[in-house]
Amino acid sequence: FWADDRHGAAAATGIGEVLMRQGTAQRCIELITSGLTPAEAVRLALAELHDGDALPGHDLGGLGGLVVVTPEGDFAIGHDTAAMSAGWIRPGGTPTVSLRWR
Repeated sequence: FWADDRHGAAAATGIGEVLMRQGTAQRCIELITSGLTPAEAVRLALAELHDGDALPGHDLGGLGGLVVVTPEGDFAIGHDTAAMSAGWIRPGGTPTVSLRWR
């Protein structure tokens, strides 16, 4: 998890050690700060997520997901796993829930 009230907040899920070691949630907010949209930031932060130590001799190429929201209410949900349950709702709106966000 990473939050900066000026730029947004991100929560990551997946192989925890990899996500923490790579700082994936923080990286996503850094990308938004640099001018990317939340969706672009999620895609790039996940693309940068690599770990050959989790399975020696294998590059996992990123196994996780991100939920990110900006102070303006813009958000993105993305993952590079087979599935990731998540949902969202705006005030007075209808919940949107899905198993896949691609």
